[in-house]
Amino acid sequence: MNQRYTRIALVFGVLLAFVVLVFQAFWIGSAIRVEENKFGQAVTGALVKVVARQNEAGGKGVSANGVRRNSEGKFHVQLEGVPDPEFLDFVMHEEFGLIDPEFSYEYRLYDCQGDSLGLETFSQENEAADTLHSDGQYYLELKVKEMPASLSGMFETLLMISGGMVLFVVLLILAVLLIIRQEKLSATQIEFVNNLAHELKTPVASVKIVADVLEGHDGVRNDDRLSKYVSVLKKQNERLANHAEHILSLAKLEKNEFPVSPEKIRLNETLADICEQASVKAKVAGGTLEFKGADREVSVSVDKSHFVNAVTNLVDNAIKYSDGAPDVVVSVKARSGVVELTIKDSGIGIAPAFRKKIFRKFFRVPTGNIHNVKGFGLGLYYVSKVCESHGWDIRLDSELGVGTKVILKIKGYDYAKRQKAESPVG
Repeated sequence: MNQRYTRIALVFGVLLAFVVLVFQAFWIGSAIRVEENKFGQAVTGALVKVVARQNEAGGKGVSANGVRRNSEGKFHVQLEGVPDPEFLDFVMHEEFGLIDPEFSYEYRLYDCQGDSLGLETFSQENEAADTLHSDGQYYLELKVKEMPASLSGMFETLLMISGGMVLFVVLLILAVLLIIRQEKLSATQIEFVNNLAHELKTPVASVKIVADVLEGHDGVRNDDRLSKYVSVLKKQNERLANHAEHILSLAKLEKNEFPVSPEKIRLNETLADICEQASVKAKVAGGTLEFKGADREVSVSVDKSHFVNAVTNLVDNAIKYSDGAPDVVVSVKARSGVVELTIKDSGIGIAPAFRKKIFRKFFRVPTGNIHNVKGFGLGLYYVSKVCESHGWDIRLDSELGVGTKVILKIKGYDYAKRQKAESPVG
């Protein structure tokens, strides 16, 4: 994805998280207010019943409007007649126990002149009694010491949800900053590799020219030792040039500038050429490379250069990663609109823990301090990117100590006009 679009998406994600957080805070506040109102109504209802039972002797009850709540959250209600403290205590425990068995509260009794029944005066803690009630004799003040466990538990849950959302937003912001930083580092790395590869191409080209001149010199051609040295020089220089081109291709892939120029190729014919060249390596290693083409020649639309490089990488790996003589089979099957290209070997195989990582950039299966096969861990990554750019599927099946099978599924093919019989290579 383009870096600009990535950043826009990340910023949008952060803004969306903030919006969710605001709505979450509003919802939590509303929920707390609703629950507090429900609790206040429950306490009011309980007080109404307490007063009704206390006033039974006087025959006068009280409505919910007779219960008042001040700014400190204390409840006040008028009583008729002389209160019976013991009976009042019993009734309150009973009624408030119905709200919550662990309901914690304290209460006090006052007369209308502000004199408490053996307690502090009403007017010293709250508004004057005569400003609240002007026609009563006694008043009950109720103070809730602790919210019921169910209500406080809900508050704690809401606060935990809110805290979790805040933590999520903070982590999201940190993740965004980290991703942006990684993008900058990745862009710098790609630019560095790109420049390095370009710088390598100039001395590589110069060495090639010198090697060609030396190879044609009579003194070198007549000296087997010098001729061998020049041959080694050319091969290693060619290898270095291929690595430079490979790295440039990967850098373009990372920047989404990887050019793909599809063209129709004859698949059996192209694969036979690849296998013919690779069979030399297999023979040198004492093994075989067999090519089994499709029953009929098929043509597919691919970028020939990248296709050849990708298949060559897979075949080279199949030859290199063998304990003994390599036994490699390259086969093609065309069916149901899909061409299945399979490269199968009987090599060392790949452990299950590494199979999902094998197509990552720079990844190589750990072998301790032993490096029998040289490489940068870019070959299979390049293959996966070629498949991705063409819209192909790639699958790897492997068993440790038995071998590996890589299957490319190339979508879409046509039967070639001219059928060409294929014979094994190797």
